[in-house]
Amino acid sequence: MVHDKFSSSYYWITSVTVIIYNFLFPLITKPVMSIAGFHWKTREEMMISFTLFVCLFMDTILLPFFIGANFVEYQSKDFLDKYFVGKNTDFGVEWYKEVGIKIVATMIVFTFNPLIDFIADYIELCAHRWYSRNFVYNKNPGKYDKNDFLKYLDLNAGPEYSFETKLANTTMLVFVTLMLGPMLPLLYPVALVSIVVQYFTDKVFLTYFFRLPPKYSERLTLQNIKMMLAAPVLGLMVNYWAFGNRQMFENKTDTISTMGEVTYSHHLITHMSTMPSYTHLNWIFGMLVLVILLYFVILMYLVIDHRTNIKPVKLLPNYFNSLKI
Repeated sequence: MVHDKFSSSYYWITSVTVIIYNFLFPLITKPVMSIAGFHWKTREEMMISFTLFVCLFMDTILLPFFIGANFVEYQSKDFLDKYFVGKNTDFGVEWYKEVGIKIVATMIVFTFNPLIDFIADYIELCAHRWYSRNFVYNKNPGKYDKNDFLKYLDLNAGPEYSFETKLANTTMLVFVTLMLGPMLPLLYPVALVSIVVQYFTDKVFLTYFFRLPPKYSERLTLQNIKMMLAAPVLGLMVNYWAFGNRQMFENKTDTISTMGEVTYSHHLITHMSTMPSYTHLNWIFGMLVLVILLYFVILMYLVIDHRTNIKPVKLLPNYFNSLKI
C-alpha cells in the first residue's frame, strides 16, 4: 500500500522538482550572460531567452526520454547499454505509463509557473525593500532627500519585468505541445489553460506590480518564432516513429518472465525490415516531406529576396578625399 501511494505521488514530486530546477535556471543564466558581455542589450536578452529555452527543453523532455530509454536491441554494447539502462525500448505501453505521464504532469504543474514567478518576485521585492530601508538609506538620511529618484524606485517601484524569461517559457510550452501533442493529446488543453493563465496574470501584474517594461525590438520575438519552426519537423519525426510501435498497433508482445524485464520492440531504425507499413505512417511521412519542402521554398524565397533588395552602399568619395588633405 505504501508502494502504491509512493508510485502515485512520484510523478508529481518529479514534476515539482523539474519546475524548481526550471525556476533556478534564470537565476544562473542571467548573471553568466552579463559576465560574458554584449554590445547590445537586445543581443544579451536573445541569448538568455535561447539558453533558457534549451535548458527547459532538455530538463522537461530530453532527460525523461533518455533516462527511461534502453537500446538493448542494438549491437552497441559499449556505450548504449552502459549509459541507457531504462526499460523502454520503444514508445510502448510502459513508456506512456512511466515517461508520458511524467511529461504531462510536468506541463500541468508548469501551468502555475506564472503564479510561482510572482510569489518569488514578491518575496525578493520585500527583501530588497527591507534591506534598502534599514541598511542603505537609514545610515545617512541626510544624503538622500525625499525627491531622490533612485530612493523612490528602491522603496516604492515594483520589480523589472523579465520579458525574455516569459518568452522562453511560452516558447517551450508551445514547442512541446506541437511536438508531442499527437502522442499525448492531453497536452493541448493543458497548453491552452497555461497560455490563458499566463495572459491574464501578465495583464494584471504588469498593471499593478511590475515596472513599465522597456521598449523591446522585434528581434527577440522573431528569434523565438524561428525556434518554433523546428517543432513541426521534430514532431512529425517523433510521431512517425511512435505511431509505428508494433506493441500498440499489432499487439506484437514478448512474454515477460520476471518483473521489470526489458521487452524487445522489434522496431529498429537500423533495420528497415522491422519498419511496419501502416497507412497512417504513410500520411505522417507525406506530411513530413511536405513541411520540409515548404520550409525549403520559404528559405529560398527569403535568400533571393534578401539578395535582390540589398541596399547599395553609399560611398563618400569627397569625404575620404578631404581626409587625405
